[in-house]
Amino acid sequence: MRDSARECASGVEVGFVDAGGVERCGPMARWWGEVFELPSPVRPFASSMGQKNFTGEYWAATSRTQVGDDSRVERDSAKALDFDPAVVGLASQPFRLTWTDGERERGHTPDYFARLLDGTGVVVDVRPEDLVDEDTAEVFAFTARVCEEVGWQFRHVGDLHQPYRVNLRWLSRYRHVLLTEHQLADLDDDRRLDYDDGCLDHHTRLTVAATLRTVVHAGRRLTLLNRYAISARRGLILSGAAGTGKTTALTPVRQDHRGHRPTPAPGGRRPDPGGLRLRRILRRRTPRSS
Repeated sequence: MRDSARECASGVEVGFVDAGGVERCGPMARWWGEVFELPSPVRPFASSMGQKNFTGEYWAATSRTQVGDDSRVERDSAKALDFDPAVVGLASQPFRLTWTDGERERGHTPDYFARLLDGTGVVVDVRPEDLVDEDTAEVFAFTARVCEEVGWQFRHVGDLHQPYRVNLRWLSRYRHVLLTEHQLADLDDDRRLDYDDGCLDHHTRLTVAATLRTVVHAGRRLTLLNRYAISARRGLILSGAAGTGKTTALTPVRQDHRGHRPTPAPGGRRPDPGGLRLRRILRRRTPRSS
C-alpha cells in the first residue's frame, strides 16, 4: 500500500465480523487486506410495520451464500453483481467505516463488497440519484477516496434501466446451481444449511410469483366486472397450500378494489350509482296514473 494510502487509511477505523463470527475493529491501514467477501453483515436487515422499503435476501450463485438487501433497488444491484463474470465473491453490509472530519465523528456502512478475478476489491453503494443529498454525496466521495488509495474500486449504483432490470429478475430464477449427490456429501453442515436455504428460497419465490400473477389478474378482472353490477356480483375463492403467497397476493387485489370504490359524497354518504340506475329504470316502466 502506498504512503498516501497509509495517511488516509490511518485516520479511518473499520469494523466487521470475520468469517468465524468474531467482531473486529481497527485502523483501515491494518485491515484493508481482509477477505471482506466472506464476513457476515455488520448489522441486521430489519423490517417493521409500515416501512416503505422491502428487506430480504438473495441467493448469489457466485458466492453460493445469501446476500441481504434493504430494498428492491439493492437487490437488483446484487443480481447485477452476481451476473458479472468478473465477480468471484460478494457480501452485503461487509464493514462499517468511521472517521472524524474535524467537527464530528462520521460513519458509513457500504451496501456491498465484491471481489474481482484479479483480486481487486469493489465497494458498492446503492442509492437512486434523486435520493442523494449533499451529506450523502460527501460520504460517498470520502468512501471513494479511501477505496482509491487502498487499491479498491468504488461504485455508486442507482436505479437500473428497466429492460436490464426485468431481464435480471427473470434470469436470476435460473442462476441457482444444483449440486450432485457427491458434491452435497462433501459439504460441511454450515454450507449444506446455506444450500438448503437457498433451494427453499428459490422455489418459494417461483411459487409466490406464479400465485401473484394469477390472483392479481383474476382479482382485477372481477373488480371491473362488479363495478356496475346491481346484483349477483362475482366473488373470488382463494385456496392453496401454506406458504404459496395467498395473503401476499390478496394485498394488491384489496388495494386495487379500494381504488375503484366511489368517493364519499359530502356529509359522509356514498353515491349509489347502481341503485340510482335501478330506480330510473323502474320509474320508466311504471305506468303513470291518469
